[in-house]
Amino acid sequence: MSDPKLFLSYRRADNPYAAGRLYDHLVDAFGEEAVFFDVAGSYAGIDFRKLIACMIAECDAVIVVIGEKWLAMEDAEGNRRIDQPNDIVHIEIRSALDRGVTVTPIFVDNGKVPNPTELPEVLRDLCYRNGYEAGYENFREQVKVIIKGIRQGIDKNREMSAASPPLVQTDVIEEVPPEILEAIAPAGPVEAVTEAGKAVDVFISYAHTDNTPFMPGEKGWVTSLCQALRIVLSRRLGRQANIWMDDGESLGKSLCDETLERLENATAVVAVITPRYLRSKWCLRELEMFKLKISNNHGNLYPVYRFPIGSRDELPDKLQDIIGYPFYNANGGMPLEFEPDRQEFLMKVFQMAADIALTIKGK
Repeated sequence: MSDPKLFLSYRRADNPYAAGRLYDHLVDAFGEEAVFFDVAGSYAGIDFRKLIACMIAECDAVIVVIGEKWLAMEDAEGNRRIDQPNDIVHIEIRSALDRGVTVTPIFVDNGKVPNPTELPEVLRDLCYRNGYEAGYENFREQVKVIIKGIRQGIDKNREMSAASPPLVQTDVIEEVPPEILEAIAPAGPVEAVTEAGKAVDVFISYAHTDNTPFMPGEKGWVTSLCQALRIVLSRRLGRQANIWMDDGESLGKSLCDETLERLENATAVVAVITPRYLRSKWCLRELEMFKLKISNNHGNLYPVYRFPIGSRDELPDKLQDIIGYPFYNANGGMPLEFEPDRQEFLMKVFQMAADIALTIKGK
């Protein structure tokens, strides 16, 4: 199991000294590379909203330092910062809650648990997360208890994620817009979307929390990947590509037979590999189910890496010998995933579509 990564959230005008002391202790316990701190101002020219969401997606826990002024702090117009969707702390907490990351409040300098009515609706789950007090007296001893609790919380969250009920796969991705089909499809009728019992060109395997949009109103990253792949692969095949992924909305229900049938009928599986994918019991089961087809040369696996993997030993057996497609740039030190509207993203989709088309045509 991979070592945990932490993200430390705080307000500089609230109590930066307590946050700094806590950071030092967390680094001693988890290592400097495992604790993200002051990230919003660390990389010039990068959209801090997407940078924060990207980094939190890699983390196992977000530590929120709450002081006496944390809730009431206002912007230049007199509006509470925590209510603003573009507020850094708002983005940090929402990103963690949306992705199911462990969130641990630390109360310092008379800070207290907010009432649910005092927070925006999208942040109210913070009020129900167990936290700790850290006063100036006996700070070192209190931090030992906090670190122990953080480790236990991460372990429990991983256990709960692995044991959670699988999700229902429901509908195929929406139709390619007619204007796109006119440009890429040959003369004559285009195949309809995948129906039960029909062959599936590509099955998208992913952790649903990895498809959470960075900001309200945006598409999820995996949805954007699926739509782009379908358009490009349709062009390569000379027909509409049958690509299937679930919508991630039917939580808590049993896995339907349709999903098993889709996977069984798939020629290729695109697995979107992230730290959460590698900890998902169901995602790994999908790979295991597809393994027999690969061993019989009846299917191929195409891993998409949104983040670098520390060691290939962390990967399931079937992935360790596959190079895959890195959808991130690590040249600047901090790896950042490709955004769907960037050329780097589309170039990777074109490369992957070309490889998948060869598999489909050669089957």
